[in-house]
Amino acid sequence: MTSWYNSAYKERAPVAIDNVAGGGVPPASPANIDWQLTIPTTWTRFWDNILVSGYDVILTDVDGNLLTFKRSTYNYATKTLVLQVDN
Repeated sequence: MTSWYNSAYKERAPVAIDNVAGGGVPPASPANIDWQLTIPTTWTRFWDNILVSGYDVILTDVDGNLLTFKRSTYNYATKTLVLQVDN
């Protein structure tokens, strides 16, 4: 059963990481690969529901465990957010 990181977070959205391409190696968990997520400027529901600071945006794995990530680019005014996971 999938759990969630914290019930105080009222909005959440799933993101699928495609790690199928490449050298015939079985797909790894998204928590074990390097990847980057760019939030579209047109995703109104996202931008209307985050804090101006952006520090309420988090990444979790499928089981609701917090992933280690950084905000490599963030600007609320221009709706620019790139999150990066390095493993």
